[in-house]
Amino acid sequence: MIHAIFKLSRWPNVIIVALVQLTFYYRHLVPTLEANQLERAFDDLHVGLFVLCSMLITAAGNVINDIFDVQTDEINKPEKMIINRLISEKWAMITYVIQIGLGAAIAVYLAAHIDRLEWFWIYFVAVALLWVYSKWLKGVVFIGNLTISLLCVGVFLVIILLEYNALQTLSQINPEAYHRFILIVSGFSVLALMITWTREIAKDAEDHDGDLETGWRTIPTTFGLKTTATILRILMIVFVGLLLYWLIVYFSRPIDWILVVPGLILPLCLMIVVLRNYDEQVIYKKISLHLKLMMLLAIIYLYLI
Repeated sequence: MIHAIFKLSRWPNVIIVALVQLTFYYRHLVPTLEANQLERAFDDLHVGLFVLCSMLITAAGNVINDIFDVQTDEINKPEKMIINRLISEKWAMITYVIQIGLGAAIAVYLAAHIDRLEWFWIYFVAVALLWVYSKWLKGVVFIGNLTISLLCVGVFLVIILLEYNALQTLSQINPEAYHRFILIVSGFSVLALMITWTREIAKDAEDHDGDLETGWRTIPTTFGLKTTATILRILMIVFVGLLLYWLIVYFSRPIDWILVVPGLILPLCLMIVVLRNYDEQVIYKKISLHLKLMMLLAIIYLYLI
């Protein structure tokens, strides 16, 4: 049962969320505050609770997504199904409720800890959006992909709330340091958006047959795989352009070029070429996997920048 729950929660994705938040907080946010003699509002224990809350939201989102996807998964990937094979739908829903409940308790405690109980609405909105996405938005062309991509960016941006007051003070006493921090936040937000957006469309192409049979209106089922491949190639070309702009205009150290060019730009260029064979669904599976590996590389880059 425990093994099934971890698989259902997509524990590698949950770990990635924790790594992104911890890396950003301790590698960039804390040093920026310390360099300007600003005190943290959260100690390590409360930072850990915040990250745990984010992990619970992510896990719950994965669980509810699988619950609503039972019918399509029976067609797309029956051998990889977890619900009704490793765990019943009833226990999957119980898992979801427990995860949401624990997350809500932590969110209320943390909001009270900094005397910002009104910020609990952020937790409620995140949970509600994940439910609505899994139930309806996933089947809305363009909107579904963009929604989940923005939620992933939110995972990165929400960590700023931990030290919101200190950052406001920083903007007044050291605008240069504040602008550099915002530059890093903006750059990695765009990076997360582009990787997730592209990957979500590739995953839809991979699930084309099952989504078509069950009536999901995704980009591949609405416009076909050829148009989907064209959209993906356009997104990847824009992505490459943004990465080159980032390197040339803002960060041009050797380590930036060493990581970004072979780790992000060259794989994207290769994908653009490979997508000429748009009708081979195995290609989209490989692209989805490579984009996930690019997420891990982006975390390494976030640490080294």
